[in-house]
Amino acid sequence: MLEKNVYIDIDVPLTDKNKWQVYYIDEKLSEYIGTFPNIKKLEDAKNLNSYQAGRETAIRRIIQNLLYDIRPGGFETGLITHNAFIYGNNDKGSSHRIVDDHIYSRNLSIFSLIELRKSGRISELKDLYNYIAFICSSIKVTADENREVAGIVDKEKMNFFDLLNMEHYKVCNINLAYVNKRGKYITYKYITNKIKELIVPNIKMDGKLHNTLSYKILEVKENKFFDIFNGMNGDDIHKSFFI
Repeated sequence: MLEKNVYIDIDVPLTDKNKWQVYYIDEKLSEYIGTFPNIKKLEDAKNLNSYQAGRETAIRRIIQNLLYDIRPGGFETGLITHNAFIYGNNDKGSSHRIVDDHIYSRNLSIFSLIELRKSGRISELKDLYNYIAFICSSIKVTADENREVAGIVDKEKMNFFDLLNMEHYKVCNINLAYVNKRGKYITYKYITNKIKELIVPNIKMDGKLHNTLSYKILEVKENKFFDIFNGMNGDDIHKSFFI
């Protein structure tokens, strides 16, 4: 079992503005936990009466919006889908517009945040911010892919752990590659073993094979991952989750 104050070793810089944002998120998490101590997932809220259900939704949406405000485009993994790579270079049509996909869905990942805060396994602002950076990490996708992935999550009634396993990307047959930032340095963070399984760095475009590994200017940072999910449910999530 995790000791208190142990956090994911991602080490995201915490600005003064971020400190106030995280502090407010922490306050709203405390309010949620104090008001709805028995809710562990979205389905649990369905048993509330209409007044309590309205209050639960209001507090949860405030937290979701605060998570979005910290980094609207998400915390970049440094990854892009094959289609986004190809269309981003050749096609400016609206359906092929490049957008940032929040991998883990704020609506689902928020309950992992609540459980970790409730148990005391996350109790410092820096710890909280590092975990927020992870659950708000993003991949560059096309607008079509963004809609397709969101639709699959709803249709298949996927949960947070399904998303950790990248089931939504697998069902949509999405392959990933490294983003070309034209010489800008990228630290490839938040890349889990499950995400790594979807990386196919070679992309065929215009009759040529592009090896996006050449864009990987910085080595993937090897992050320690503490078993913060231990006890949340029966899923077997190991300390080796991060590469």
